[in-house]
Amino acid sequence: MIYLILQGLYIFAGYAFVYFEDERDAEVAIHGLDNTPFGYDRRKLSVEWARGERGRQCDGSKSMANQRPTKTLFIINFDPIRTRVRDIEKHFEPYGKVLHVRI
Repeated sequence: MIYLILQGLYIFAGYAFVYFEDERDAEVAIHGLDNTPFGYDRRKLSVEWARGERGRQCDGSKSMANQRPTKTLFIINFDPIRTRVRDIEKHFEPYGKVLHVRI
């Protein structure tokens, strides 16, 4: 969970990883769902490629140039208290087969 402090007010921003079966479906989901309202309080989601291990090279260089995206998306800014895995699955399934969601 990520905590943001704005003038003494704590805001909780949940984050998750969404694993797609197909990379193209994941890309379409990014374009379709990034910056769109989600959940009970209609927060705008941030949806992007998960970075993880993509930046690591066998030779130790950290260049991310020419790296293919994973099939995994990183999403942030949903209500971590009210949101369940199934809520995220249902939101992303219209874009393709979701293999797994990890909050």
